[in-house]
Amino acid sequence: MTKCTNFLDTPINGIANNLQGNASIICYRYVIFSQMVRISIGLKSPWSPTELIRRRHSLMEIVTEKTKHNERILLILKGCDPIIQSGVALPTKQKSSFRYLTGCSLASSTFLLSSYNGRIENTTLFYDRRTKTEELWDGEEMSEANMKEMFCIDRVEPHSSLFANLEKLSSPSTLVLYQSKDDFPSLSQWLSRCKMERVDPFLDRLRLVKSRAEIDAMKRSSEIG
Repeated sequence: MTKCTNFLDTPINGIANNLQGNASIICYRYVIFSQMVRISIGLKSPWSPTELIRRRHSLMEIVTEKTKHNERILLILKGCDPIIQSGVALPTKQKSSFRYLTGCSLASSTFLLSSYNGRIENTTLFYDRRTKTEELWDGEEMSEANMKEMFCIDRVEPHSSLFANLEKLSSPSTLVLYQSKDDFPSLSQWLSRCKMERVDPFLDRLRLVKSRAEIDAMKRSSEIG
């Protein structure tokens, strides 16, 4: 008789590592749960790179059309904050808009997109990687190359370089798209010098019309159970 691994007794942070290569001997319900956990902690993007690129380009087209801004546009989004309990990072639910544009569920991450004249120049994910001690508790992280491929981004950099990147890319004519000024209190002085627009109205317009990939995902979700 095939032994079924029971993850109810396994620490939540060790599930993803234990699952790799063992899917064939795990009960169906735990296989489904494993996929949920892998997505929730950032090990798997729910969307293809093609779909993520489509969303970003479509968003910039909408912004350019509505604002008539044909110079540089910076989109800066902050991901969810980590949940720490007894010194251990727990799985978190990523912010909807952040995950929609990045496919990334990693906590404490920031997404920066730069476009000029409606065309995307580059994308950067700012993320402070775990220390060796943190990896002992929370598991080994995916490589920088895998992050770039999975989330379809050009660069992965630590948060310490965020301000330098913003300074290099911005000018008095730059339009900055954001969700909440409270997300970046340390950048308040820099933000006050820029033209600013909340990105939510543009995102709402984009998400109103579903792509084929999104429609197919909605159909599959209705079949669960």
